[in-house]
Amino acid sequence: MLKNIRKGSSLTHDLSLIVNSPRYSDISILCQNDVLYGCRTILAARSNIFDRILFPENRDSYLTEISFPDINSSTMKVVLDFIYTGSIREETLLKSSEAIEIYHAADYFLLPDLQDSILKFIEEFLKENEYGLAIKLLNKAIEKMPLSQDNRLLILLTTYIAAIPLDSFPFEYFTVENLRALLAMTLNSDAYFATPEYEVFRYIILWGANQISEEAISIFKSRLPALEIAETVFPQEFFPNQQAVKYYELRSVVLRITSPVLTYINFSLIKPNILANVIHPLGMISQPVLFEAYQFHVGLNSITRRGGISCKINDLRWDNMACGPNIEIIDYGTRVLCTSSTTVESVRGVNLLWGNGMYEWDVIVEEKSRCAWLGVCGEGVDFTSYLGCQENMYVFSSDGQILNSGKSQKYGTKFGKGSTITVHLDMTRRTCAFSIDGIRYPVAWSNLPEKLYPAAAIWKFGRLRIKPHV
Repeated sequence: MLKNIRKGSSLTHDLSLIVNSPRYSDISILCQNDVLYGCRTILAARSNIFDRILFPENRDSYLTEISFPDINSSTMKVVLDFIYTGSIREETLLKSSEAIEIYHAADYFLLPDLQDSILKFIEEFLKENEYGLAIKLLNKAIEKMPLSQDNRLLILLTTYIAAIPLDSFPFEYFTVENLRALLAMTLNSDAYFATPEYEVFRYIILWGANQISEEAISIFKSRLPALEIAETVFPQEFFPNQQAVKYYELRSVVLRITSPVLTYINFSLIKPNILANVIHPLGMISQPVLFEAYQFHVGLNSITRRGGISCKINDLRWDNMACGPNIEIIDYGTRVLCTSSTTVESVRGVNLLWGNGMYEWDVIVEEKSRCAWLGVCGEGVDFTSYLGCQENMYVFSSDGQILNSGKSQKYGTKFGKGSTITVHLDMTRRTCAFSIDGIRYPVAWSNLPEKLYPAAAIWKFGRLRIKPHV
């Protein structure tokens, strides 16, 4: 077979031929389920870990075999491929579960470029598969590695899961371990978390009740209404005496199931009226924890979910599931560009803005093309057309006009390449205003809808970048 391949035409190709070749190797690598072969000089030159193992300070020792009992042979083969050639073949990553093993091995052998390749593969793989896969990958990851705020794989997986409302997942998808990983990794993170903290608490309690019986779920659902209802209820006796007795019997069981996870709930992100009228009567959360949450709200903070989505948006991204077909989103969702030369296409952000408070963000016009439109939108948008002609779109155009429902009027000044446009969205007053390079202009609209998203529209060659306003 080797005789039919012309050597010398490609270094990468030639090196790939000697991976795991006994003929060109001088070291045996004992894996979990098989033996592979390697060249000690290449391994040591490319990995500090192999260098320490194969060339110890005591030069008198000369190893003929090394053992890695926790690494399977298919994973080690990918590591060897990368060490020899500097790349990995896509066919080696067809099984996403193996990607977790490879990432873990790359971490052990101190191969950050291999880790980068695996992260990119997983990110693309998640886009093409149903979201339950992310839970399965997280399960695999936490089996292999401890929780760490510096672990980029865990950050990628938990950030992806956090961007999906929790109630989209069946209770059966979660375990104590993966729920704890999700909440621990996002507790003090700036990553976008789609579920308000009260709904996180509610989901965990119902998840615990689900492990008991349908009756338990029904009883706890009655005491933990959905967020919209919880914001308006008043303290009351939820059940007649007989049902209350059943609740108290179940409460201790649910607490035992959920206590390892409830540690990672930030009750300061739950509105004080819900704390007082819904959570306190449950008798499940200690007085010191609730008191600390009340103290937080004395400072008039109105943040209600992780990632600072209310009043402060720390993780702004364009939504690749809510954009025109010729829109391309790059750089982890922060940049958007249009590839169509004939039409204007639109995109919205992943960040749902609602409740009370001021939301502010910047959009930098990196390339304007013919025109650009920036602002906010509601639900039910046609992303194949520009925003200003639609009823639930509110945009500021680069030619100095504001537009909604096809109606326009002069506003501010024109802006172009290099301009920074700040959107000032006051959801308490339901108004929106804009700044151009730090110069603020009057309110553009009032009586805005209750729920909005950042939005933009561009022509071909236009490119915009979104970021938090500081």
